[in-house]
Amino acid sequence: MKTGIALYVTILLIAAGCLYGGMRKVPEGIEFTYDDPAAYSVSVAGSFNNWDTRSNEMVKDDEGIWSAVIPLPPGKHEYKFVVNGSDWMADPDNPKLVGDYGNSGIEINNDGDIVEAGVVDAISNTAANARVKINGWFRGTYTTRRDGLGDVRWRLSRPAHDMYVSFNPTIGSDVKGSVTIRIDSGIGDIREVTADLYAGRLAFKSGLFDATAYHNEEILSFDDPLEVIGHVDLPGTVWEEKIDFGRGTQGVIADLRLKGIDVRGLYSNTYDDDIYNSEARWYTDPADQVIKSWTRYDNIGTDILALRAKRGFLGAEWGATLVSQRNGWWIGFEEGNEVDPAIEAYRDETDDNESTWFEAGTSDLLIGGDIAIAPAGWVDLFAEFATTTYKAMWDAGNRVRIQGDQKVDGRIDAPIGDEDGSRFKVGFDASGGDRALRFTFEQSHYDGMTEDEAYFSHLALPFEDPDNRLIDLYGIAVLEDSSHYRAYMKANGIDEFIVYEHDPLPERDVDIVEVDAATKFMGMDLGLELDIVKSTWDYIDPGMENAENTQVMVLPSVGGQLLGERLSYDLLYGISRDNLSGRMPSAFDRGEFNARGDFAFNERWGIYYNVRWVGYDWTEDNAGKSESFFNPHLALVWSPIPSVEMRLGYGLNPLYYVDTPVEGREIGRERWLSSYLWPRPGATLIDAEKALDDLKIITLMGVISF
Repeated sequence: MKTGIALYVTILLIAAGCLYGGMRKVPEGIEFTYDDPAAYSVSVAGSFNNWDTRSNEMVKDDEGIWSAVIPLPPGKHEYKFVVNGSDWMADPDNPKLVGDYGNSGIEINNDGDIVEAGVVDAISNTAANARVKINGWFRGTYTTRRDGLGDVRWRLSRPAHDMYVSFNPTIGSDVKGSVTIRIDSGIGDIREVTADLYAGRLAFKSGLFDATAYHNEEILSFDDPLEVIGHVDLPGTVWEEKIDFGRGTQGVIADLRLKGIDVRGLYSNTYDDDIYNSEARWYTDPADQVIKSWTRYDNIGTDILALRAKRGFLGAEWGATLVSQRNGWWIGFEEGNEVDPAIEAYRDETDDNESTWFEAGTSDLLIGGDIAIAPAGWVDLFAEFATTTYKAMWDAGNRVRIQGDQKVDGRIDAPIGDEDGSRFKVGFDASGGDRALRFTFEQSHYDGMTEDEAYFSHLALPFEDPDNRLIDLYGIAVLEDSSHYRAYMKANGIDEFIVYEHDPLPERDVDIVEVDAATKFMGMDLGLELDIVKSTWDYIDPGMENAENTQVMVLPSVGGQLLGERLSYDLLYGISRDNLSGRMPSAFDRGEFNARGDFAFNERWGIYYNVRWVGYDWTEDNAGKSESFFNPHLALVWSPIPSVEMRLGYGLNPLYYVDTPVEGREIGRERWLSSYLWPRPGATLIDAEKALDDLKIITLMGVISF
């Protein structure tokens, strides 16, 4: 570990010695600059001086910046900086590479101007390599709290330190890469240091196709109206908080351009279903129906294969989309797990009594077509129709086919359950000046399953995230009976992994209306969001009443600046009716007011504020109930220079900083509420809100960016 720490310190020292090059037109010609205080000589050698290292020597000023003015004739030229007489370096600030030797390129027109300066963003800030840029940040957090859960003492939590270091090589204007390493203080011994590969990307561009290989990078993939592969809405805050497709996945994206047809292909694998990781997993032990917990393990290994093609024709843009998602879990029946009826039927038909492990595979397939048209410059119309198919089956056994003198893995066909469905979406975008309006209507229908089928999932209700997608599938029934059909532990040979067979999916219809509007008025940004979701569930069990629910959410907002732009504010009030949650005894209404912004005393000192009030109304024991809660957060902010910031805050910080960008995400309160609920399977959202209301917390956080 000492070697690793020394490497990280070396990286920081290298990054601290920032080197910047550049070029600009001056009256005498083109001025080249190069920042390297440690160099004792620098010159410019290029095609314009026959690569002579002495013809155009540079002069260093008091700040260590080397410069030389060279009158260049019109045309294309190649050059490099020669440092200390022997180190040939491409211009760190010029992303244009030409020739076989990685020379920097520049073009001068007949007026003596630079045609393509290339000075868009520095591609290097280190002497280690003229084509590698190193940046990142270091953050330290120190917290003391009093949680009100029977312990009135103020307690100092273990300090948290984390650092993100990104290496960004630029091989040329067509080949770029990025890799980010995360180093943090871990959760164990105070001397513990952990490091992992946080994210990475390698991108190649050409005239015919582009290709990007990525690891945990946020990449928006598809632009179809249904947004099948694209934005992921993070729960827990009325502020819009989304991530692009790519977080929690690794794979390859390729773009192909052929005679007016644009094709995008994606192949990826999720290595972490819950992007932000819960701490525990709850399940009902089938042996005694007792609720128990395991350390959570959620690497479900979903393979995603997606294709999208689009082309302009007859004044419109036509598109087609295919998305396939597949899961597979190997489950052992040697001990503990009750044998599935589908496997028993398979054994009766095939006499396969030797297989003791079987793979349960699921497949979600969507095939759709869309059209977009712009009848006027201020409006776009779009529509998409898609069919969906879900299948679950036992598709492999561990002793099925003969290979040599033994039996090995082989394919089988033992159905668990399947369902067909359809989706349709239509809408328009209109904009003009400071005004924008978006309207969409989506209708979905799913056929449901027969009584002898089951839905396979790694999710369970209500003991995990209170808003997971099983609520949408089973509806109001989960508030009364959240039992599953069967639980299989030790999936994939890992004790901590559990998958479930749930009751047959009910027939479902979902209608969604969304309206988003924005405008400016008297220096204020005004916004309005309206969402209406009507869902119906027709259950197979004759003892269950069919259910219907209409959720309505209205979010008006206003933002702006006052006091000569020293005070910024964003105000939002969200009203939502008939919400469903696995942690509430009935549908509930919620009103939530948020105010956030900052006030600058001067260039260095300021105040950040983020205040929340929330009220709940619901029914319990045939009686109406109501509760409200207040969660303020105020922080004194000191920033002596742009790359350094210190925050002394009171109250839970709503900006969640773990595994996120340095500026955080507006989901801190949701993460706290979820972390309270995870180890408490009998707790409700109201219990969690009360605990958050009682929480007293003081935090000192410092961030250094480099």
